[in-house]
Amino acid sequence: MSAELTVRRRTSVVLTPLALMILIGGCTQHPSTTATPTEEGRTAKVDPETAQRKMTEIVDRTAAALGGEWVTTQGPDYVDSCTLPDGGEGANWVSLVTRTDEGGDPDHDAATVTGAWQSAGMTVERVADADGPVVVGRGGASTALIDLYAFPGKYTLEAESLCFPGSADEIEEQQSTGS
Repeated sequence: MSAELTVRRRTSVVLTPLALMILIGGCTQHPSTTATPTEEGRTAKVDPETAQRKMTEIVDRTAAALGGEWVTTQGPDYVDSCTLPDGGEGANWVSLVTRTDEGGDPDHDAATVTGAWQSAGMTVERVADADGPVVVGRGGASTALIDLYAFPGKYTLEAESLCFPGSADEIEEQQSTGS
């Protein structure tokens, strides 16, 4: 395989999932995941810390179930904009981790992740891709969206937290100034 083809393929593996996540996150509302039921049957909005913790937990559990060595590429403190069910401005956290070792059985791992995410209350879809299985999970109480790209030699997990009230721009500014 030529060096140019290898670079193009690696770039595609990294950028395609990110573009898909931005497209899906920017074009859809996640009404079932922006609020969690309380004991009284009402809904309570999730706070930024809880949203980040739940997203990180599902990413960590998924990576542990798959095994191997994982490295954080982005997040979990990367913030993006989303829309709350009432149409108001919201923010969510984004996390991207990649597997750094060559191990794994993509089809088996995709099936493992599908079962785990379904048992967590997510709607799960397996998407056809020429490079390997892609599994997309939506809903549940942990995250608005999580994807596994199980490409031989290159696994990527990316997640988008539950949407919470706030401005992504303001949070990003606070992060950059340390306040």
